Amino acid sequence: MRPLLILAVFAALLCAASAQTPVSSCQTLGASGTYALTQNLASTPTCINITASNVVLDCVGYKITGTRSNDGIYISSPTNVSVRNCTILSYYQAILAYSSSSLSLSDITAYNSTSDSIELDYTNNSALSRIALYNNSARGITLLYANNDSLSNITALNHTGNAVHLTYSNNNSISGVFVNKSAYGVLFDTSNNNSCSDVLTFSSTYGIYTMYSSSNNRVSNATLLNDSTAGVWDISDTGNNTYSNIRTCNNTASGYGIYMNSPNARIYNATACGSQYGLSLYYLNTPVTQPLVSNLTSYDNSFGVLVYMTVGATLSNVTVYNNSDTGIRISYANSTNLSNALVYKNNMGIFVRYSNNSSIINVTAYNNSFGAHFLYSWNNVLSSGAMSNNSYGVQFNFSLNNILSGVNSTNNSNYGFSLLNSSSNSISNSYACPNAIGGYFFASTSNSNSGSANYGNITDNDSNSAFSSSPCGGPSAQPAVSLNSPTNSTNLSNSSVALNWTPSNFSSNPACNVTRNGTLVLSATCTNNQSCASVNTTPDGLYYWNVTCSDGSNSNISQTWQFRVDTAPPTVAIQSPANATYNSSPINLNFTSSDSGVGASSCWYSLDGASNISLPGCGNTSFFVAEGSHGIIIYSNDTLNNAGSAVAYFSVNLPPILGYTANNEQNSAFLNRSWAYFEISYAEGERANTTLNLNGTIYEMNCNATYCWYTATGLGGYYAYNITMNDSGGLANTTPARNLTVDADAPSVSIQSPANATHNVASVDLNFTVSDSGSEASSCWYSLDGGANTSLPGCGNSTLGNLTRGGHALFVYANDTVNNIGSANVSFRIKIGPDFDYTSDSEPDNAYLSRGWAYIEISYNESDRQNTTLDFNGTIYEMGCNSTHCFYNATGLADGAYQYNATMNNSGGYSTTGANRTLTIDTINPGIAINSPASSSVLNSSMITVNLSVNDTNMVYTNNSAFNSTGGIPNSTINATSGTYAVQFWLPDGVYNLTATAHDLAGNSNSTATTNILVDSVPPSVSIQSPANGTYNAASVALNFMVSDSLSGINKCWYTLDGGNATNIPGCANITIAPGSDGPHSVAVYANDSAGNSNSASVAFAFNSLKTSIIMIIRNQDMRPAYISGITLDSDHVEFSPALYFPSGSRQIMAFGMTKALCNYSGQLIYLNNVTLHYGTGALSGLTQSGNVPLVAKCR
Repeated sequence: MRPLLILAVFAALLCAASAQTPVSSCQTLGASGTYALTQNLASTPTCINITASNVVLDCVGYKITGTRSNDGIYISSPTNVSVRNCTILSYYQAILAYSSSSLSLSDITAYNSTSDSIELDYTNNSALSRIALYNNSARGITLLYANNDSLSNITALNHTGNAVHLTYSNNNSISGVFVNKSAYGVLFDTSNNNSCSDVLTFSSTYGIYTMYSSSNNRVSNATLLNDSTAGVWDISDTGNNTYSNIRTCNNTASGYGIYMNSPNARIYNATACGSQYGLSLYYLNTPVTQPLVSNLTSYDNSFGVLVYMTVGATLSNVTVYNNSDTGIRISYANSTNLSNALVYKNNMGIFVRYSNNSSIINVTAYNNSFGAHFLYSWNNVLSSGAMSNNSYGVQFNFSLNNILSGVNSTNNSNYGFSLLNSSSNSISNSYACPNAIGGYFFASTSNSNSGSANYGNITDNDSNSAFSSSPCGGPSAQPAVSLNSPTNSTNLSNSSVALNWTPSNFSSNPACNVTRNGTLVLSATCTNNQSCASVNTTPDGLYYWNVTCSDGSNSNISQTWQFRVDTAPPTVAIQSPANATYNSSPINLNFTSSDSGVGASSCWYSLDGASNISLPGCGNTSFFVAEGSHGIIIYSNDTLNNAGSAVAYFSVNLPPILGYTANNEQNSAFLNRSWAYFEISYAEGERANTTLNLNGTIYEMNCNATYCWYTATGLGGYYAYNITMNDSGGLANTTPARNLTVDADAPSVSIQSPANATHNVASVDLNFTVSDSGSEASSCWYSLDGGANTSLPGCGNSTLGNLTRGGHALFVYANDTVNNIGSANVSFRIKIGPDFDYTSDSEPDNAYLSRGWAYIEISYNESDRQNTTLDFNGTIYEMGCNSTHCFYNATGLADGAYQYNATMNNSGGYSTTGANRTLTIDTINPGIAINSPASSSVLNSSMITVNLSVNDTNMVYTNNSAFNSTGGIPNSTINATSGTYAVQFWLPDGVYNLTATAHDLAGNSNSTATTNILVDSVPPSVSIQSPANGTYNAASVALNFMVSDSLSGINKCWYTLDGGNATNIPGCANITIAPGSDGPHSVAVYANDSAGNSNSASVAFAFNSLKTSIIMIIRNQDMRPAYISGITLDSDHVEFSPALYFPSGSRQIMAFGMTKALCNYSGQLIYLNNVTLHYGTGALSGLTQSGNVPLVAKCR
């Protein structure tokens, strides 16, 4: 025995691309598969409808173009649909997906849509990537009730709507979005738990917009530039949205960087610049709306940060600079927490106004007008701050109970700490040294040296008694007097004037003198460094005042300020209306307003207690008013709101107001009826009577509350009229005069020429007259033989030319200005030359003849006929004639077109030429050939294409038919085309003869045929008998199979093993195969027929190769034949199928193989101790024979 050499063959697997179905027209894709466009498509309806699941549509870069209506691609309800590499333009929507899932839209370009370019409705678990959208009239991408979708790499340009719009859509992912010039970049509308990242918007209205019940959305890595209203705008009423890594800049001078009006907003790592408001927290004023802002930089805005009407906002790590109005403004906002802020180079650094209970910690503010300014604010804490190089470090104005601790306010150009009109504030552990004017300044405040304020551990550069030393050094401050109120150039409306000033830096309480217009009005001793006041009763007028104070050794005089006292209102005088009765409207409103003080600033009036009406510039005007008694009040006030007025009472009695309605006859109307209708509308509460003056006759009109009317009958001729209405007060009004003309008679028409006679000329005069007793004739026209109307300008005479032989009927019409129409008619005959016509025996006009001769015949009515000729293609022939007919037979005619006419002359010198006619001689049969398919062709499709060449100048049609084996015609078609073209038949499987017959206009025909065309669309039948689905222990396996095909027959067979390369099977006969390895395998057998149809069958089996070959000599000593079905060598068993036959007394060699490898090398000795034979069929069936038979074998 010898070991088997097993060769392992590694097969390369070739993956064939799945077949693509070509798409060359707009259609419905209703079956699963892969489709590819083969050309650009265009349609007005929806182009591609996808209704099946598991569809791939590859546009291969081709365009789908619409007419701005319907959808480019409509995906309705399927799953697992992929659309890619498409350009879709000029549709209502480029792509609409409805109630679908697991879609993939990639590499899509869509533009010029009239609505949302791509819309996913009720569509989930889908992906959109590499989408380019531009110049669409509405939105770019809309998700409506769409969840768990993914949008990536989206470009949207020039949309009047939103670039990406989510409505009622949740758990979606948006990334990589670029938007330019759209209304909204990304909009969340009632949509939750969405993520949006890597967004760039430019020159849109809003960058990111969140509204309604949109919550738990996350926006990150967004750059929002030049958006006209806001970079981020969140007005969601449910909130909890998060914004991180946001940069929003240059959103116009009136725009917002980030506008937040949504509860529990979270903003991290944001930059806002170049807008009116960098960050605005707006109206978040309930305990559950607390926003959180961390790591914010805001610069080059009007307001860096605005916290308005908001409770509990937290801002940390904030940098604001170069903002033209305020760095951080906290306005009407309570419990704000601001920490770790850097504020510099703003107009106002930190401005807290009307805000309470806020905490501002660790703030650095420099190069602002105010480092921090508190106005009307209470219970706030400012600690651990540094205020330097500002105009004022910290200022409290009208603010109470605030705590300032650990603040260093130095090197400011005015005061370090300034308290104005403020009390009960606490300042401790702070440093105010040095500052240009002083460390502290108090004015109109109870925070005095010994007051209720707490000043502990404070260092400043003042030298007053509140601070025992001047650690900054330098000279003491000089005495000064500053005026407090009334401020300079103030206008006062109260004569009790309080003059208020402050003496400061005097060595003792100074004596102060107050002068007004150079006159001393008060001398008083004032407390140093505290305000001093004097209340005086001051008459109206303009005043100049100052204060001089002296402590005995030093004195100082204040600036001189002015103020005006004006307690008198303006004086108003009414010139019109006077206390009288007016008979017209409108009424002039004339008045004067004068003021000796600050001057009148505005005027208005009220009529009969109604709303005030402004009088711009206090100028005169006019007004309309109804009849009755009225009162008017004119008001005037000055800049101090002193108001004066004047009143006038008057009454109005107007004449009736009336006018013609649209139902009244029009002025200068012409009526073709004998009646006329008159109607007016009016406004008069005291109407007495209404009359119609019609050509001097007075008629009483019928009236209701708003209209009067009258119908005049029996009219004829010209009428002038007007209408008059009188009221009970003796006033009357009359409408403008009007006129009308009643004309019910039609114009009279009389025809002088042509007369009712026979005329021997082809042209006759048209002479007629028109008369009208009423409105006169306005236009005239005629109709000849019932033809179209022909105008007769000015109702003048004309000429009827080019008249044909025979009878004619002429109608002449005239109408007047009221459209009464009159007419006249005449019948006449034209006789020029003989009368004749072609007979029915003559060739018809435009005849096509398949012969070389033509017969021409006319019938005539002419008693003095002289001769008759035929002009046949320019050659003149004398026709044969009898008393009623003339005829000619033209022979020997070649193929071609001919023209002819007949001419008859009479002895009177008149001639008649008949109408020109044509005929065509065509004796040649059409040329026809079937180019494909050729005879004996085998086709694998029931839709067959027949290519024809047909040639004939005068082609009529070609009849194409398919005949089956019984002579029946399963299909046929008719085509009028000449040239080379294709027609299609649908034929069931079978054998056919194709016949094509061409016909021309002359009746010639020609046929051709293609025979024995086999249509076979059914694939062959394939079945495998061996191997079966089992295990084979052998050196090889039989591949037994059956193939059959009932029509075109089997052409070729091949097989693949384990999906490997195809192996040809010669003659489609059974073969054996040897798998290259042990284990499971599969084999597939393929067959195609002569028509190219293919089919296959496959089976899986297991294979164990024989690794050891054994040859034994067995002798049957029994008298009976034996069948050995198996053998066991020690523990290794081998089955024989079929069983091995041993005749009685025979000695035979038994060779078999084993799947177990017993040999390891050549020359090895193998020892087998036990051999057991198993008997199968025959007399010894079922027996076994075992024995201890030592067996030694040598491996070769």
